[in-house]
Amino acid sequence: MRKRYINLFIKFNIMTTKTIQDSVHAIAHDINSSTSAKAPNTPSTPNALSPNTYLSPHFRLIEFTRSGEATDRGLDNTPGEAEIEALRALCENILEPMRHRFGAIYISSGYRSRRVNNAVGGVGGSQHTHGEAADILLSTFNDWREAVEFVRHLDFDQLIIEPLHDPRPRWLHVSYTKRHPNRHNIILGDHKM
Repeated sequence: MRKRYINLFIKFNIMTTKTIQDSVHAIAHDINSSTSAKAPNTPSTPNALSPNTYLSPHFRLIEFTRSGEATDRGLDNTPGEAEIEALRALCENILEPMRHRFGAIYISSGYRSRRVNNAVGGVGGSQHTHGEAADILLSTFNDWREAVEFVRHLDFDQLIIEPLHDPRPRWLHVSYTKRHPNRHNIILGDHKM
């Protein structure tokens, strides 16, 4: 039994270290991108939004598109107009209310192009590829149950505590859609309220 707990502890530390390394890499990429020779808020292509464009009062596009995996593999992770509008709706209906209630929150994964979604092992048809989902680090909250309880009173599509079958949850997947009525689907896996 002791060996099992030691193995779980090691597995958790490895997974946590990888998550932290991915986050640090993404933040470093943000800093490098924002300090390039290009003027701030200058789109790289005509009619494109700058990564520093605010989608809502507290959330910038870069928070949803940064990806260490995309950077490492040279994959484009630029959302189209429909995905940007979906991200704005996600911010307005879910993330801004959460920000108002809990203070600053850190998005570990937002929009993913199909190629980036495949590279990170995301499910086919993921709401991330439509700009409808964000994963929020649970370290943002004193108790993840408070976040779940708060979101369950919003018009959300999915709320998933992940990883589902790990003894310690690390992120909260939240989504909002305009493509169909929001399902208010809560998936806790092995985690108890």
